[in-house]
Amino acid sequence: MSKRFVEDELRSRGALLTGPLGRMLSNSIRRGLQEASRLGHGEKILLPPIGDPEFEMSRVGAHMESTAEMLKAATDALRDAKEELQRVSNEAMATAGPLEETLLKHLKDIRDSRMAAVREAREILAALQDVRKFFVDKDYDREMERMERLVRVCREFQALKADGVLDAMIDAALKLAAGPEPKA
Repeated sequence: MSKRFVEDELRSRGALLTGPLGRMLSNSIRRGLQEASRLGHGEKILLPPIGDPEFEMSRVGAHMESTAEMLKAATDALRDAKEELQRVSNEAMATAGPLEETLLKHLKDIRDSRMAAVREAREILAALQDVRKFFVDKDYDREMERMERLVRVCREFQALKADGVLDAMIDAALKLAAGPEPKA
């Protein structure tokens, strides 16, 4: 409710007083009307003109008292809301400490796991690149021939061992390496 509207309303009702005392009373009435409308009490307060026999200062005072009561009730409600908000905030802060520690621990575990996975993936990729390089390399044919020869030699050793020839050769080599037996 604007100041201009209140003054026009008071003037039309003959309630706008002049002089220092009148201005003080008019200002009090205007403030009371503004507070009542601001607090959501939208009913229009009609005051009879000052000269009217229905005009009573006690009604204006009663209105001002009801406005003060509304303000007190609103202040009490705000105070209660502030206390509840403070209580909830304190509970949240008390919970935040342990929760933060737990979250930091889990975050560290996740980072460690990620770093291990990245490191292992790098090692696997390096090994796969070596295998790929072996198959794509220009010396692939020559290396394959060498491996085939190695496999043939291993198979021949296996056959000699199965026949006992390899064991006999090893025994003879050990006797030659040891030298002649001392005569007793």
